[in-house]
Amino acid sequence: EEVPDGEEKGDSDIVKSLMDAIEDIEGLEGFGDEDDEDYDENEIADGSGLDALLDASSTDVLSGGAPPPPAVPQVDFPEKFQGMKLGEITRRLRIGDVYASHDAESRAALDAIGFDWGPPEKLIAAPFARVLCGLYAYKKIRGDLCVDLDFEVPAYDPWPSVLGGAALGQWVNELRGQKKLMEEEYPLKYMMLNQLQFLWLSKITK
Repeated sequence: EEVPDGEEKGDSDIVKSLMDAIEDIEGLEGFGDEDDEDYDENEIADGSGLDALLDASSTDVLSGGAPPPPAVPQVDFPEKFQGMKLGEITRRLRIGDVYASHDAESRAALDAIGFDWGPPEKLIAAPFARVLCGLYAYKKIRGDLCVDLDFEVPAYDPWPSVLGGAALGQWVNELRGQKKLMEEEYPLKYMMLNQLQFLWLSKITK
């Protein structure tokens, strides 16, 4: 499709780098937060962390302490789920790092199985991973981050096709209203936005 006047068509390297970045993000790889809770994946995988907890609790009981937690039932997960970082996926769903809570259909599906969304005051109001890639593409193609409120990502080259139609202008507006949250709760994400020279303007309310 022909690119409208005033927009410079980028090269294939820009498109490829964006697509690779988005695939990594949507695949729940990378873009983790150093400030978020840490956990030992090895302990989770082999159960050693849980065993230590149960052993300590049993000792507490013998010494008159609190009773041990109930036994965790063993679940045989389908083979295709083996190795899935479910804890990391859940964390990112709760904070709004990926596109789920922002989509009515996806949110309804998770609500139907009783998904715990965590503290609502810590939810990023825009899917951060997609916003970051959208802003990167916008700056590469247009040269700035002056994103209009009604801007949607075009569905033609050199814009990343996976973001075609995304309401980037609305997402940017939502992030601007959460500057304090980003700065205090997600400093790494805040730093990444600042490195892109994100414009922290006042949020537009209707």
